[in-house]
Amino acid sequence: MTTAELTPTAAPAPESVPKTAPAPPSPPARRLKRWRWSAQLLLTLSGRLTLALLLLLCVTQTGLRLLCAGAEALLPVQITAAEGRLFGDWQLRGVTVTLPAVTLHFGAMAMDWSLLTLVNGTLTINNLVLDDVAVTLPPSADDAAPLQLPQLRLPFQLAVTQAIVNGLQISTAGAITPPLRINQLLLAATWHEHQLDIRNLTAQLPEPALTASISGQLALTADYPLALNVDWSLTTAPAVQWHGHAHGNGDLRQLQLTLNTSGAVTATFNGQVRELLTAPAWDGALTLAAVDVTTFAPTLPPLTVHGRFTTRGTVATASLSGELQLQQAETGAAAIALDLGWQDGILTLRQVQIIEQQSNSPTAPAPLVLHLTGLVDVSGVAPQLQLHGDWQALRWPLRGSSPVHSPQGQITVSGTPTALEYQLTATTAGAELPPA
Repeated sequence: MTTAELTPTAAPAPESVPKTAPAPPSPPARRLKRWRWSAQLLLTLSGRLTLALLLLLCVTQTGLRLLCAGAEALLPVQITAAEGRLFGDWQLRGVTVTLPAVTLHFGAMAMDWSLLTLVNGTLTINNLVLDDVAVTLPPSADDAAPLQLPQLRLPFQLAVTQAIVNGLQISTAGAITPPLRINQLLLAATWHEHQLDIRNLTAQLPEPALTASISGQLALTADYPLALNVDWSLTTAPAVQWHGHAHGNGDLRQLQLTLNTSGAVTATFNGQVRELLTAPAWDGALTLAAVDVTTFAPTLPPLTVHGRFTTRGTVATASLSGELQLQQAETGAAAIALDLGWQDGILTLRQVQIIEQQSNSPTAPAPLVLHLTGLVDVSGVAPQLQLHGDWQALRWPLRGSSPVHSPQGQITVSGTPTALEYQLTATTAGAELPPA
């Protein structure tokens, strides 16, 4: 039996599968991809164009003028000329702003500032100058409502290195009274949230020649809590110099006030002022240390004046009482007791008493005593007087031998300064008087 040899045979190769190319995208997919690419390009171009436009408006003179033209078209503003860059140093000339409550005109405006300082949280204005500023207010209504204080809050810190207003004029439309004129205002301050820190606020007035400076803190919220110092210097004709310092602490509803003056009048006032915006009222004590009378009337002989008074009142009514001491070389010394009242244009002399101060010498004459009461009505066209006075131990002259003296007497005066009526009753004696 023969054995057949088995030889392995190779397996047939698998049939190769032909490779197929990916199907081309459908038309909608191609359009979507093209739209996405176009939108990204459009957004990029829009952002760059917007940035370029902002740069054009903010950092070029052309942009500043375009902004001014836009402001004139949209707002009640007129601008004659503009130079510089908005975010930098710029100048405007002939600016008029017309609002329902006020009209503002600026001969020129200039500011030097940088928005980049806001990165540190503080917007700094290096220099702001306003020239020839005119403020015109509408006629005030008789029934005007009390002023309401705005509650102001700044979300960032504003630092003003220097702000200057040259030639400020404030007037009322149709008024015949002259406008308020201020030669110059200077300001250096910082404002953050409600807090305003005033390093210096100085005003210079031409007539009277007054310079006043304010420094301290003020919160622009609630009743405006404050702690302020005020210094001033006043010069009037012919050569009156008056200087003062005041400190106020509290708020506009209740303010503690301390005042010291020197120069022509040396005095101190300590008191309280209430309801400044609605119904102003005050009370306090005034100490008069000295009055340089010759600065007010150079022809008068030197006179020493000092005294102490208390005062209280409101806008419509007030009172003043106290004592005044006078000393003059030729006429001697006297004490004046005052009790005065004021209401609705009428000055009431509840008591005016003058007592001559005499030495303790047995040969000294009896002291002169004068009393005066009555009222002076200045509420009408012409002042009206109703006065009554009496005296004891009146003589003339007061020093040396007195050829005329009146042991007692009284006088009543009424009428106007140009038409007075008076009644006089007195006992008189003296070598130079004719016999009765």
